[in-house]
Amino acid sequence: SNKKSNKKKIYISRQNCNYRNLINENDILSFLSKLNFQIVDLNNFSIPDQIDLFSSAETIISSTGSGLVNTVFCQKGTKIIEITPKYNHKYEDIFKNRYSSIAKILGLDYFSLEADSINVDNSKSRRTIIPQIYNESNYFKDLIVKVQKLKNILNFNN
Repeated sequence: SNKKSNKKKIYISRQNCNYRNLINENDILSFLSKLNFQIVDLNNFSIPDQIDLFSSAETIISSTGSGLVNTVFCQKGTKIIEITPKYNHKYEDIFKNRYSSIAKILGLDYFSLEADSINVDNSKSRRTIIPQIYNESNYFKDLIVKVQKLKNILNFNN
């Protein structure tokens, strides 16, 4: 079990992204820092460094987003906690299932943590998205996570 202690606990922040930012990220971070989570922004990592990061992780927490593609480099049994919006539409199944599918194939310990969505006015990214989808899908909104839900998944209740 000595080997296990070298394994990293990673929280991936999206604070520099256009949407699916965690509005209450500070609440999450103050809790996770006590558990020795490393807070990372993948924009600051080269591809080889992202591979290193994910292959040496024992736990990864992230809002849904393309950074989770790196879970293909995780070792079997790595715990993945994907913070997701609430999906209400059939066309969102592709978003809903992609990382859990990868996790299943690779034998990762996957959890989905559904967060509440908050409208965000983001005209920058909006131009590239079909207006109806932009308006009705929670995929393009920001998120608020109930910290207790995260604690439950991490089996940490004090």
